[in-house]
This record gives sequence, C-alpha cells and structure tokens, in this order.
Amino acid sequence: MQYDWQADAACVGVGTDPFFPDESDPDPDLAQAQRLCESCHVQGACLEFALDNAEFGYWAGTTPKQRRSILRKRRAK
Repeated sequence: MQYDWQADAACVGVGTDPFFPDESDPDPDLAQAQRLCESCHVQGACLEFALDNAEFGYWAGTTPKQRRSILRKRRAK
C-alpha cells in the first residue's frame, strides 16, 4: 500500500539500501539517508507513519531507537 505523501518523498527512486542497512553492520553509513530525509518536505508525514508502523529501518531521519524514544516521550505527556 502506498500513501499519497510517499509519491512526493525525496527518497522516491533511490531504493531501500540506504534506509535498511545490513543488520550485521555495527555502524551503518546512514549519511545518504540523512541527507535525503533532511531535504524532504514530507518528513513529518513519514515520521508519523514510522511511529505507527515501522519497527525497522531509517525513516524520516530517525533510527528505530530514536523513534522508540519519541514514542516514550509522547506517552509520558
């Protein structure tokens, strides 16, 4: 399923490698993903999607650990 905002994402056509690095790599190079996410005008929608749906991968400029932290802070409010 694709959401409308995804068609306007900066990552369209890039492929998944920068966003889903090999789990065996202890220090994945996320620089390409970070650059794309920082320049993306649908980053907010992507983050909300990731907070609701994405357990793995680099979404909206965040790692899974960062998203878990965001969710904990939201629940604490």
